Amino acid sequence: MALRKLTKHSVTGSLLIQYKYANIASGSTSGTGDIMIGTPLSMTPQYANSIIENFFSGDIDSNDTRNNGTNQHFRVALYVNGHKEYEQTELLGGPAGGHEASHHGGNSDRIYLNAQSTVSLYNMRQSVGLVHAYSHGSLNKIDMQIACASYDNAGKTMTVSNGLLIAKEISVGIVGLNGPQ
Repeated sequence: MALRKLTKHSVTGSLLIQYKYANIASGSTSGTGDIMIGTPLSMTPQYANSIIENFFSGDIDSNDTRNNGTNQHFRVALYVNGHKEYEQTELLGGPAGGHEASHHGGNSDRIYLNAQSTVSLYNMRQSVGLVHAYSHGSLNKIDMQIACASYDNAGKTMTVSNGLLIAKEISVGIVGLNGPQ
């Protein structure tokens, strides 16, 4: 049987093309502007029509005694090539005593309703995870990084530890993103 040289190939179905991860040991913020933590995770897509899936998990805490009994309102964000692609807000409970797009505030606030009257409550900790997928549309290198910030109070400190950022390039196949996924 003669050997044939393949000059064109196609990927059908969902296929993991590449997988990369970065260990984000720790980082902290005490301002309202996003502070990048860890080093950027770089990936050069092999297909322009593939999907990049990002997963981040880590632990956050606010061990600042100045935060006793006050609102906690922190966020983590995924930045792609220096632009905010996705963010997760209302971490560590969100604003106390008011709804403000939070399901933790208001009259049914189980955590911070008592935190306001118990001023010795501090050292709050929470596990955080985010999952985000997007179509990048090019073969240019992508730099992904996690940032954190206090949502509305520059005097509060949040620390991220045990962080792990994962990026996967997944093919969409011949049919693209149409139909059931």
